[in-house]
Amino acid sequence: MPLLHRIAVENGDEARKMAANLAITKMAEKQIKDWNASLLAEIYQKLKALGRNSFDFESDDDGNG
Repeated sequence: MPLLHRIAVENGDEARKMAANLAITKMAEKQIKDWNASLLAEIYQKLKALGRNSFDFESDDDGNG
């Protein structure tokens, strides 16, 4: 058996584990991005409902900001 083929066979399980972990990581990253987008949309809607239509948190309503 040629050396490269033997190395590939011997390390096949590790490569499959790494590929599976990468796939899981990519799915998790996508899910987190989706959750973040959803949460930001929800926060924006709640702020909008409160009459705050911008994200200017530096100043407060009494002008002391």
